[in-house]
Amino acid sequence: MKKLMILLFCVFCSTGAFSDEKKWIDTQGKVKNLSTYAHTETVLVYLDNPGQSISQCTDTTAFAISHSISSEARSRMFSLLLAAKAAGTPVTVSYLNTGDCEPWDASTSAYRKITRIR
Repeated sequence: MKKLMILLFCVFCSTGAFSDEKKWIDTQGKVKNLSTYAHTETVLVYLDNPGQSISQCTDTTAFAISHSISSEARSRMFSLLLAAKAAGTPVTVSYLNTGDCEPWDASTSAYRKITRIR
């Protein structure tokens, strides 16, 4: 019985240890606007649903397709967003709950960085 109690205690205590773990957040909405910037090679995505704010990211209105991913991956994401905008269908963007923000000019953590679009 003692061993069972110790095991249960360990299980319950360990679940709190992972609360700061990186997890994806999904936000679904229709594409309102897309903005591309040559000087940063970043694409900003505005949905009709602003999604969850991330305390480390300063902007809460847009999501970013990062300049740090390959141009091929950026192009695929951009194409999917353009098709969804043209069709008026919602998309789901995923981003991390613990920062991983896209830099913008002087701000090192401005936009929530998209990790997946579906």
